[in-house]
Amino acid sequence: MQLLNSNTETQTSIHQTIIKLALPAILENVLHTAVWILDTAMVGRLNAESLSAVGFGAQLAFALVNIIAAMGMGTSALVARYIGANEPKKANKVVAQSFLISWILSLFLAILNYLLARPFFSSTMKDPLVISMGISYMKIITTGVVFLIPTMVMNAALRGAGNTRLPMVSALVANTINVVGDYVLIFGHFGFPRMEVQGAALATALAQVVGGVITLGYLIFGKDVIRLNLKEAFKLDMAVIKQLSKLSLPSCLEEFSHSGSRLISSIWIAYLGTVSFAAHQVAVSAESMSFMPGFGFSVAASTLVGQNLGADRPDEAEKSAWIAMKFALALMSVVGLFFLLFSR
Repeated sequence: MQLLNSNTETQTSIHQTIIKLALPAILENVLHTAVWILDTAMVGRLNAESLSAVGFGAQLAFALVNIIAAMGMGTSALVARYIGANEPKKANKVVAQSFLISWILSLFLAILNYLLARPFFSSTMKDPLVISMGISYMKIITTGVVFLIPTMVMNAALRGAGNTRLPMVSALVANTINVVGDYVLIFGHFGFPRMEVQGAALATALAQVVGGVITLGYLIFGKDVIRLNLKEAFKLDMAVIKQLSKLSLPSCLEEFSHSGSRLISSIWIAYLGTVSFAAHQVAVSAESMSFMPGFGFSVAASTLVGQNLGADRPDEAEKSAWIAMKFALALMSVVGLFFLLFSR
């Protein structure tokens, strides 16, 4: 899906293109956040211990996932550049190498999560029940991590090529499975066993696997401008890997500072007790909805900036970034005002 075809774009068309790119990305992020809120609500109906176990387990697992998956920023930037320069073969090489790296890192992280679950919970939580449930939760969702990181990176590649709809569809299907799975497996409806915290973990892992199958299947068998060639994916191309590393490392370090600080603050709050941490999880899950518009417009901005730079149109790249920033500022201000006035 190549967006930039003309040599110049009017400001009106830039507005339209930004909205066209941003809306699916915003809806995708809203879906993820809505599932988190519903997951928190359903687990919260069990007890504070369950909510603390799930909240803290997810915080640890997904903090590491987000740090590694930030390499998707480098992937998206390179793909956008090559698409803008009308070099889809080079874009596909980036896709193949990104998949290989993300898959290797996801296997490493899955093993790390599995091994860290017990020492991490034992050293930060005092409640034996929370520790037991949290370890079980982390070990189950580790299965989904193997699919989650490659999915996030491949979705970033699709966005770089201008396709924000497929990641949204993947998220819609996966999150629907997550919500239904939560309801069925946490509480034991429709003949399924009541699994409580383990049910929440299983639903999450299953959703991640399904989301991965949709995204990877589309890239392998679809007819988009970018595709995933599995034969190319298992041939190391050090030139492309160096490019990816150069662009991705700052994003990974930036995410490390964000996720690391959230994790440290969660550890401090956990020392206040199970109920305090459970309350913190409820508030954070609701607050996260305010971030989503910004993420959506950042996707639009990075896609258009990358494609315009690839097409040797730096003025259009700068213009696109400023317009996307204004959209994000306006929409997020409205959301922030809503949270301020209607927090209760």
